[in-house]
Amino acid sequence: MNHPAPERPADVVARLRATFRTGRTKPVEWRTGQLRRLRALLTENGSDLEAALHPDLGKS
Repeated sequence: MNHPAPERPADVVARLRATFRTGRTKPVEWRTGQLRRLRALLTENGSDLEAALHPDLGKS
C-alpha cells in the first residue's frame, strides 16, 4: 500500500484554517453528513481500527 508523505503540522493547520474560512464547514447539513460518513467508516472498519489500537492501548 502506498501512502502519501505525511504533511507538516503547520501545513495541516493552514489547510484546515483555509477550509474553515470558506464557510464550507458551517452548514448543519455538511456537519451532519461528515458525522454520518464517520459513523459508516467506524462501522465498516471497526475491527481493523480495534486491531490497530490494541497493541498501543492493550485493550479492546
